[in-house]
Amino acid sequence: TTGLAWHVWDSVRNKHVLDSTLQSIVAPAVIELVGREPPKENVSMNGTYFLVGLFCGRPAYMKADGTGHAIRYWPREDRWLIDLDGLRDIDLCNAYAEAIPGL
Repeated sequence: TTGLAWHVWDSVRNKHVLDSTLQSIVAPAVIELVGREPPKENVSMNGTYFLVGLFCGRPAYMKADGTGHAIRYWPREDRWLIDLDGLRDIDLCNAYAEAIPGL
């Protein structure tokens, strides 16, 4: 989807100028991931993830405990990924969910 086109005041030019990098998003600030219980593999993915910015044009989240675990969007397959190795531009992950239009 196409977002808003923001024009930001530029005092050198004395006018508003298009800033194509400025974006607005509607996304939760926090995602709580629950339900993965021992003895299942990848139990460490449970926890609190905070919005850290955009990745591949969508909200990106990092786990609050400093592990580097991330939730990110993968546009090539239209999926949300849980990646215990962080925000990487690669199709490897520990779990995924098919993207739902509008979410």
